[in-house]
Amino acid sequence: MRRTGICGRKTCVCKPRSGRWTICGPKTTGSGRCWRSVISNPTASWQPVVTPRGIVGKTGTVGRTTTRVMLISDENCKVSVLTEGSGARGILLGDTPLNGGVPVCKMTFVTREAKFEVGERVLTTGLGGTFPPNLLVGTVSEAPPLTAEKNSGLYREGQVAPAADLNDLREMFILTGGSPAKK
Repeated sequence: MRRTGICGRKTCVCKPRSGRWTICGPKTTGSGRCWRSVISNPTASWQPVVTPRGIVGKTGTVGRTTTRVMLISDENCKVSVLTEGSGARGILLGDTPLNGGVPVCKMTFVTREAKFEVGERVLTTGLGGTFPPNLLVGTVSEAPPLTAEKNSGLYREGQVAPAADLNDLREMFILTGGSPAKK
């Protein structure tokens, strides 16, 4: 089903093979005029928001005509993830960059024994109920070795570069139709 939005751009609602409905449309700021045509049936909070390049975050506050998205670079957005190569599991959360730089994320609560390397793809696990499994999150950009100064506690940490360009979000997709997690 295709609709022309208030801003003249095409929007769509489609059902992919996964059985989850997808609502897509342009990202707006301010009044959210374009969203009005995209979200004809209101979405719920805590639904995955993605781009073709990877996950962006999850829906937060849902209004009558707009939906606020909590980005994965937000320290309050937590995602259960694993690395594709080594299978290291952890929790991804936002890590605010200094001086307004490129958004980054931390992969935390990784067991000390887990070995993961720079360049490994990071995917969602499906745990937690918000994100389905195997959605691309990004790639490991830092994997500090176990030393007295770094990663000396019970868990390791690494840094993840998001696959989606969080500074240039022109169109996003909201995956609906699953069973979103409760807050």
